[in-house]
Amino acid sequence: MTVPRERSSAYTASHLGALLRAVQLARALGADLPGLGEVPAAVEDAYRAWQDERAAPPARLIEFIGGGLNQWTAAEGALKIREAAWVASEGLGVEQFLHGSSVALGPEDRLVCLDGGGAWSARIAEVAQAAEQAAVPVTRVADARLGELLSIFPLTVAVQRIALIPPSSSLDRRRNFASGGGLGKALRLRCRDHLTDRLSRRPMLQG
Repeated sequence: MTVPRERSSAYTASHLGALLRAVQLARALGADLPGLGEVPAAVEDAYRAWQDERAAPPARLIEFIGGGLNQWTAAEGALKIREAAWVASEGLGVEQFLHGSSVALGPEDRLVCLDGGGAWSARIAEVAQAAEQAAVPVTRVADARLGELLSIFPLTVAVQRIALIPPSSSLDRRRNFASGGGLGKALRLRCRDHLTDRLSRRPMLQG
């Protein structure tokens, strides 16, 4: 069975589909996932949910954090921000963030806290509050209706939606790249030179 190639260059639907297949396999092997049938509706709701434009990627850095399984949702959020909004981003587990990258955040950045419920919920709330007290802009994204394990689905959609609200500085970088200025021109020239070098080294086909 084949399906049409995904239109999104960030492959958002493909990522969700891979997650769903992994969870289906887990249930087939005996995992207790009673809310699995509710995943499509939860994804739809998360996709259609109102997006706070204050959650748009900032000019400097956007940091995603999560606990347990959702530390990987945080990593996915950072990847999508870099791919779609062209803003520096990082996704970490809440403890890794607290004891490392947290010191680098300031008022011109944004922290996105992913709360899927469960044991990590209280800790994420504490870190979010501490960041707000330090004047760091914070966006809290919570969805625990499917349980902690399946919260990866609505939370993944939520972080993907944030990537669709690019700041003006990001749009300027895209235009600069597309028009051939600055970094865009340098990268294209480097790729051209690399390809030319590879072709010059390739042995000629013998007739």
